[in-house]
Amino acid sequence: MFRGYLLRSKALNDLSFGGDLASFGQRNKIGHRWKPLVIIELFSGTKRCGELKRAILAITEKMLIQTLKELESDGIINRKALPVVPPHVEYSLTNCGRDLEPVISEMFSGL
Repeated sequence: MFRGYLLRSKALNDLSFGGDLASFGQRNKIGHRWKPLVIIELFSGTKRCGELKRAILAITEKMLIQTLKELESDGIINRKALPVVPPHVEYSLTNCGRDLEPVISEMFSGL
């Protein structure tokens, strides 16, 4: 697992972002270890927290929730809480999040 983390980190650091501030900001928003994995899972559509947890086996629930909150505050994902019991929360990508697909695909293309 540690080797995989190093490979992902190296892939992220080796990407060319053109040197402009907008792409540097994108890099900071997706540069977290778990963020790209969560975003990749959401490329296929809206998912609940439990579905994301089952798809990303190594992530802890605490880390998943923290990552989802950060992605939401960065404007990359939408959080939709439905007023039912038990609580039903769905996560989906915003347009900004969908725009990251080529960047994230490039990150993982050489792995």
